[in-house]
Amino acid sequence: MTTSIFAGLCDGNAGLHEAALNHPVVRGIGSGTLDESTFRYYLEQDFVFLTHYVRVLARAVDAAPDLDTAEPIADLLHATLTVEIDALRHLYRQLGGEEGDLNDVVASPTCRAYIDHLLAVSSERDLPLILAAILPCQWGYGDIGRRLHERGLPGDPRYRQWIEEYASETYHSVVGSTVRLFDRLASTESSVRLKRIDDVFHLSSSYELRFWEMAWQQEHWCVASTLHL
Repeated sequence: MTTSIFAGLCDGNAGLHEAALNHPVVRGIGSGTLDESTFRYYLEQDFVFLTHYVRVLARAVDAAPDLDTAEPIADLLHATLTVEIDALRHLYRQLGGEEGDLNDVVASPTCRAYIDHLLAVSSERDLPLILAAILPCQWGYGDIGRRLHERGLPGDPRYRQWIEEYASETYHSVVGSTVRLFDRLASTESSVRLKRIDDVFHLSSSYELRFWEMAWQQEHWCVASTLHL
């Protein structure tokens, strides 16, 4: 049986993804016991991330060689803009945040580094590479959502809402379309190109895990007066 390139990439980065699944922030969302300030910080940083992620998706649409190829990416872009970001804003309000304040959030060092990685890859207008960069996020959240759902939903509706969004059939339909497109494009790549794809996928997978740790630490930029120079 031939293993898809995407499945092989997931296998190669399984340790990172399992660490994300077992991270205290993810476990806290699953149990509904995550401290609200941590969850709110995570949502703020995720909002900043998504405002740049949609630009990466727009570049992916532009890099598509034809309309049939562009369609599933355009569907992902539309879903991110109209469903995922709106759900995040709604959840943020439920946690006592003011929606307008999200526009003033400064990206943390980890969030900024992840954004810069995606923007750098997408600037090449190389569709297989862009998909390799975004799939650890897109597929990873879907897998986390489903596995948390299988463990049982928490009583707190705010945490339950987050899980249900990423466990939904609608979300997984978009994920599946993107994975199939990636496998189709990657199947014709040379071994040299596949190594680059692997490197990009691995770096994004590393940032995915680091993003959860960033939320746990509520990471901020260093202030000069706090440094021991």
